[in-house]
Amino acid sequence: MNEKIATFSVKKELKETADSEEKNVVVITDYLKSENMLRQFQSALGSKEWAERFIRIILTSIQTTPELQLCTLGSIVNAALISAQLHLEPNTPLGHSYILPYYNSKKKHYYAQFQLGYKGIIDLFYRHPLAKIIYAKEVRTGDKFEIYEGNRMEIIHYYDHKIPKEKRGDVLGYYAIAELVNGARNICYMHIQDILSHA
Repeated sequence: MNEKIATFSVKKELKETADSEEKNVVVITDYLKSENMLRQFQSALGSKEWAERFIRIILTSIQTTPELQLCTLGSIVNAALISAQLHLEPNTPLGHSYILPYYNSKKKHYYAQFQLGYKGIIDLFYRHPLAKIIYAKEVRTGDKFEIYEGNRMEIIHYYDHKIPKEKRGDVLGYYAIAELVNGARNICYMHIQDILSHA
C-alpha cells in the first residue's frame, strides 16, 4: 500500500513539475512575442525583419533546451538583448554566441547567461575598420615552439606539415595573434593546464 502511495506521489510531483515548466514556456513565449520586446530587439538590430528572426531563434533555443525552459524570464531577456546588441545570433550553427542555462545552487534556480563564442570574437574583430588578421594555433609536444618577450613579443612555431597532428604529440598549449593594419599586434599564449584551470 505504501509503495502505491509513494508511486502516486512521485507521479503527481512529476506532473506538477511538467505543468509548471509548460506554463513557464508559455509566459516566456508570450513575452518575447510581445510588441514591447519586438520594439526593443528592432532598436538593437536595426530592422523589424531581423528582430522577428532573432526572436524566432531564441524561441527555438528555448523549445530545444529543457533547462532554458526553467530559467527566469528576466535572465533570458537580458542574455538575448546582449546578443542582439552585439548583432550575434545565439545558439545557431554559426557558433557566434550562446544563451546557456546555469543552475544557481544558492538560489536553487536556473538562470540564462550570455556567452560569447570564439567565432563571435572573430566576427567582432573583423568588423573593426583597422582589423587585419586574427588566428589561433595549437602547439604540440613535437613542435619547435619558442616565445621571445620584450618590447615586441615574437612567437616561433615550426612543425612538419607532412605529419598528421596526432603524431606530433599531445597538445601543449594554444596561442592567438591579432594584428591591425596600423601594425599594432597582440599575442597571447596559454599552456593547456592553465586553460583547463581557467575553464
